[in-house]
Order: sequence, then structure tokens, then C-alpha cells
Amino acid sequence: MNISVADALFLASVLIVFGGELVVFGVALHLGYTKGDVLSEHFQNSSPLITFPVHVDRGLRGKIRLVFSISSVVTFPRFFLKVGMVAAEDIENFPDELRRKLVVLQWVLLGLMSGMLLLGLIVMLGIVR
Repeated sequence: MNISVADALFLASVLIVFGGELVVFGVALHLGYTKGDVLSEHFQNSSPLITFPVHVDRGLRGKIRLVFSISSVVTFPRFFLKVGMVAAEDIENFPDELRRKLVVLQWVLLGLMSGMLLLGLIVMLGIVR
């Protein structure tokens, strides 16, 4: 069985995207369990919808949802300020080191999801079988 160069590149891309997503979710899980209390404490003045996932589901899913909801707020603060879901002092008082980690995590996740969408389009268009 011979595999074409296009198929090999596609397979490598799929493995990179899914491997990257596993790494991102692992980092989010680690942050959720080690810094979950810190993340929840810094948004006391904001809408409870931001920290709600950790109160409803105290397990794995709740921790990951907490990390990604707060990383969304930290990455796109203007939107959440405009909507009124977050208080300005909560964003200003958020630790810079943790903010950088969450922003990078959010952008890497968005990039990987875009890559997955692109790979799906390649399959749908029939470029790679």
C-alpha cells in the first residue's frame, strides 16, 4: 500500500491538531485543579455566570469549563465589559502571569479549532480521500 504525499501531510496535520487539543485540555485541567480557587476568587464582583460551571459540576468538566470561561473573559475583556458580565476592577486586579497563560491557552485553542475546521473542509471538498 502506497500513501501519497498529500495523504501523508494530511495525516500529520490531523495528528498535530488532535495532539495539540489533548495538550490544551490537559493544561486547562491542570490549571483548573491547581488555580481554580484563584480563578473563582478574582471574579467575585462579576456575573455569577462566569464562575457558575465550577459550582454546578465540581468534577473534571466543571474545572475545564471554568478555565475556558475565564480565559475567554481575560482574552476578550471589551466584549464582556460591554455586555456587562464582568466588572472592570476584576479584570484589572487579575494576576498578570495567570492572565498571560490563559490568553495563550485561548488563542492556541482557537487556532487548533480553526485547523480542525480547515481539515474538515479539505475532506468535504474531496482534496484528500
